[in-house]
Amino acid sequence: MKHYVLLAVLLGCGGEEIIPLVKAERTITTDGKWVRDSEGRIVLIQGMNFSGLEFGDFIGEPRGPLASDLDRIASWGHNTIRLPVAWRYIEPTIGEIDTSYFTEQVQPVVDWARDAGIMVVIEMHQYLWSPCFDNGVGAPLWTCDAFPHENSEIGSIEAHCDLWENKMAPDGVPLQQHFFSAWQAVFDHFKDDKTVVGFDFFNEPNGVSCYENEFFATEILHPFYEKILKQMRNTMPHATMFYSPHVIRNLGIDGYVQPIGENVIYSPHLYAVVSGFAGEAYDGNQRAIDRDYRLAQEEADSMNAPFIAAEYGADSSFLSETELYINHHQQSQLERLVGGLAWAYFPGDDTFSVVDESGAAKGNLVEALTRPNARAVAGVPTTQSYRWDTGQYQLTFQPNPQVAAPTIIDTPHGKSVTVEVTGGVSTMVGDTVEVLANSDKPVDVKINTGQ
Repeated sequence: MKHYVLLAVLLGCGGEEIIPLVKAERTITTDGKWVRDSEGRIVLIQGMNFSGLEFGDFIGEPRGPLASDLDRIASWGHNTIRLPVAWRYIEPTIGEIDTSYFTEQVQPVVDWARDAGIMVVIEMHQYLWSPCFDNGVGAPLWTCDAFPHENSEIGSIEAHCDLWENKMAPDGVPLQQHFFSAWQAVFDHFKDDKTVVGFDFFNEPNGVSCYENEFFATEILHPFYEKILKQMRNTMPHATMFYSPHVIRNLGIDGYVQPIGENVIYSPHLYAVVSGFAGEAYDGNQRAIDRDYRLAQEEADSMNAPFIAAEYGADSSFLSETELYINHHQQSQLERLVGGLAWAYFPGDDTFSVVDESGAAKGNLVEALTRPNARAVAGVPTTQSYRWDTGQYQLTFQPNPQVAAPTIIDTPHGKSVTVEVTGGVSTMVGDTVEVLANSDKPVDVKINTGQ
């Protein structure tokens, strides 16, 4: 049994203490149950949706991203961001791919993530289909010129059907082919970038106005994904697909998923009770959140895939309710040993952002997301827990003697950390705890973050 103490005194934005992680490039894969790194260790994904580029809040603008944003996310003990991008900026003019969006906007954020030790999942985002609808984001404006709809929420839902029905664009090319070409441009740009570990092909796909739910999920969306997956496999054979189900899954009901192949992570948006809508306050019904995670696990099992909560969060106007909501999600993730990506860190602020436009944390939302996390486990984790009131974290795992690399646990930066290990030895490396088992018996790690 050994004890190590670390006290960091570097102060960052908003009074939080920030020490950038060592640069890291990682690859991940799946084995049907777990996410694993290149060393064979089990990876527990924990992080944020890093929003802004999909809205055109670009680097250098008042609401644009900064390198310090990624350092800050890492300082909370996080290891991953889901990075939304928008088709409208990839193909702003019909038939013309604008690679400057990648080189000038997306790539710098990926580079900052690498410097902060954060993995990146690139996601093709849409909300209300396109900016040609009020508050919408996603598809190019030319799609609306080609297929006009009423400027309303119903009109935006109907516009999705133009893609699912694969209507012919004005240039004589099917609309889906334009979308596939946009994705091919993404794959071509990032094919050699190991910081980008995977891709989420379509945010909250919606077919409710043109298809029955199960038919849409199984006969329209699934084959659509298979085509993009084939593109990805041809260009980036080792990349991971993050499978986003039918948007009805946001409501905590069956997403009608089915197996699609290897190296896939099921990635539903878990918005039990609040449904992902602004103006909805959490009522404290933790059982509903537990049911949502249980259903997600059952769906993932049916796909022979691990799962993460690719989005979860609530309206930050209701601070205390949303703090409790995030805490209950965190508890479910810890208990089930699954990952989660909170919605959202938005440098320019929005209804669901955990920081405001000045970068200050909203209430205790950041605190609710900040904890140690097992980034890489050299064996099979059996329990993981954290108490926010005492700062006590615990991980137990059964070591795998075939894995030589250490177990790595990220801790919140700038904390006075004590570590106690039974069944192994530990070393502090910056703000990470590295643990090596000294036998094939279970290892127990306790970390106190000095709350």
